[in-house]
Amino acid sequence: MENNIIMRKYKDEDKHQILDLLNRNFSGQQHINIKRDIGWWNWKYESNIFGKPIIYVAEYKQKIIGVRPLWPWKLTIRGNEYNCFQPLDSVIDTNYRGQGLFSLMTVETILKNRGNIDLLFNFPNEQSLGAYLRLGWTFVGKLQWYIKIINAVNVFRMLKHYYGFEPVKLDQADLITHEKINSVKEYFNFDSKLKTVRSKEFLTWRYLRHPKIQYSMNVIEKGRKQLVYLYEVNRNKYGGELIVVDYFGDLDLFNYMIKDMNRITNKYRIDYVLLLKRYNTPSNIMGRNLFLKQEKKNFVVLPLNIGLGNIATYYNNWDLFLGMHDSV
Repeated sequence: MENNIIMRKYKDEDKHQILDLLNRNFSGQQHINIKRDIGWWNWKYESNIFGKPIIYVAEYKQKIIGVRPLWPWKLTIRGNEYNCFQPLDSVIDTNYRGQGLFSLMTVETILKNRGNIDLLFNFPNEQSLGAYLRLGWTFVGKLQWYIKIINAVNVFRMLKHYYGFEPVKLDQADLITHEKINSVKEYFNFDSKLKTVRSKEFLTWRYLRHPKIQYSMNVIEKGRKQLVYLYEVNRNKYGGELIVVDYFGDLDLFNYMIKDMNRITNKYRIDYVLLLKRYNTPSNIMGRNLFLKQEKKNFVVLPLNIGLGNIATYYNNWDLFLGMHDSV
């Protein structure tokens, strides 16, 4: 390793170099084509309702060659709230890989901030999984999905070319709005699941104010019951996808959500629908509607709060949803 490489805490003047580093190294590899600019940075790191990120950089001769951000998140269980972080947007510039910088930056970032962290979680790909396990993270399991294939030929082509997607411009009536957010009922329970509180503030920041992706939101109400779901529609030259990023509320209304998703697939010429299986997703309804089960992408955790060690390491103790991942 180069002796002159310095690892240090992020400074505000670093952001332009970091954005350039991210765009150069992630260009052409992304599922959704997103240019990381100041607007994106401010939404993600400056306006995050869960607090400020923890960011460390690797610098060589005053040039930033690596970055390791921890994205802040809050999780609750039985009414108790925990400071959590997700490592993302991590990259080592091409000419400096293979020197162990990724692991060193990870250890440095966590050790210097462990007093402020209850739990770290992440969704690494197969290439990164080994590095996490060697650093002491626990493999919780593969993420569990449901997929409905509508046009098999197009889906085959899309999965072979799973990049270069662009967000589809959606009708105004389908988009998330302040009015829809204000109609959402807040649910409080004290079950044993690690969950994100879907407050109006959270829904506004995470989805309505996203500078790059247009999200849609539907609020289904029958009597006193309410079910909310959010989705995005993306397309590349091979076809279109509908990704359900979150759904919560009264799952007695789940059939109505499926019917509405059928309307959307016809409207926007969707070739497949994808959603993440939650701990309480009605599997019988999914089967009747021709959704197939799939396991893909890894889920790892590193509890630093000893009280979470026997909770966070079990998949069924989590209320997972795709909105926890920044790339959708």
